[in-house]
Amino acid sequence: MSLTSWFRDYLYIPLGGNRGGTARTIRNLLIVWFCTGFWHGASWNFILWGLYFAAWLILERYVLRGVLEKTPAILKHLYTLIVVFVGWGLFAMVDLGVCGDYLAACFGGAPLWSGADLFRLRSYAVTLAVLVLASTALGQRLWAKLPRQAEQLATPVLMGLSLVVCTAYLVDGSYNPFLYFRF
Repeated sequence: MSLTSWFRDYLYIPLGGNRGGTARTIRNLLIVWFCTGFWHGASWNFILWGLYFAAWLILERYVLRGVLEKTPAILKHLYTLIVVFVGWGLFAMVDLGVCGDYLAACFGGAPLWSGADLFRLRSYAVTLAVLVLASTALGQRLWAKLPRQAEQLATPVLMGLSLVVCTAYLVDGSYNPFLYFRF
């Protein structure tokens, strides 16, 4: 069971879900997303994150539905990326002042590159290139051209290599505790 299905089955539906009119549906969405934020931690950034997504769901359902249905797919994709990106900013920032600085930097309020960014880009360039290739149609086409035996051999080798690379990056990084240990 996922967190989403738990909130749907044990909170949203018992509250009445979509039944009972617009006001009740909006209330139910706000309650569920408030609880989702609170579940992630008793910090204002998590509460705001939950209410942020509740607001977007309400806007999409009652205000933007007609506009989004007519919007080209590429613009809908860009719209989704921006909404989720801002949501990650709210989620990840412990201090709301830092969150404001982060969002300002994301939308042009800071230099495009810093020394730390260039260091990270150099450090992770190979991994980034592999992931970009693997997530495109070109990567899928190249994989599909492999003979069946090569694919069966390459799959465990690539999985093992991925595990080693990810472990190496974790060991190389500074102390970075698991997200939920902050509570």
